[in-house]
Amino acid sequence: MIKSLINRHELSQYTFLVAQSTELFNQIGEIKTELAELQKYEMSITPVLTGLPSGNKKRDKIADFIIGVETETVKLKAALKSLEWEYKVINYRLHKIREAVVLISDKQLQDIFHAHFIAGESIAVIADKLFLSPDSLYKKINNYIRCGKYE
Repeated sequence: MIKSLINRHELSQYTFLVAQSTELFNQIGEIKTELAELQKYEMSITPVLTGLPSGNKKRDKIADFIIGVETETVKLKAALKSLEWEYKVINYRLHKIREAVVLISDKQLQDIFHAHFIAGESIAVIADKLFLSPDSLYKKINNYIRCGKYE
């Protein structure tokens, strides 16, 4: 008996993963926008020469601003890298779920899985469309998930 390529937990996670992917995509866009804004202020700090008169010991406001911009840029780039990695992982998981559904050999069962787990339709609506009882539809789904085949 061949096991299914997907399990119920993975399937039930699909809509959550889509929402998470969308949120990450938006966060990545926001960080890229912030980085583009910070690049407008991109400057370099020249080294301070020692041995010269130190003046009134007040910090240079422009140097403080530049340091702040550079610090924020480093933080945003690190956050962007992390979010992009997480985004790739989630989209890979989504791809594997869609791929597993596409690989279901029985076309009707494939359509059922797609409608329910990917498109989010209720079992009752799908059962009505197919002129089946919701119980028989659940049995088909559970049998495929358990055994990896349609009977």
